[in-house]
Amino acid sequence: DRGITGALGKPMEVVVVETPSGRVNCDQAGAVLVDYYAQRPDPQPGSAPLDVAGFACNQVPEPDIPQVICTDGASLLYSMWRQGG
Repeated sequence: DRGITGALGKPMEVVVVETPSGRVNCDQAGAVLVDYYAQRPDPQPGSAPLDVAGFACNQVPEPDIPQVICTDGASLLYSMWRQGG
């Protein structure tokens, strides 16, 4: 039910896709993505990935769902635009 403020100041959802042995929970993933958006508040497709707490994070090539993907090689998480009301 909680989200983060993401690209262009819009509300975003955080999704943890895969994280071996529960290494990353939703709060930790949210913190990584908040730090990413603090460094890159406007979508910049084609930019070099940013290192955020050991995760390589970057904008998807065309702003869509998901919007930013982060991975450390073992865990995968992403943000997406909120859908619906």
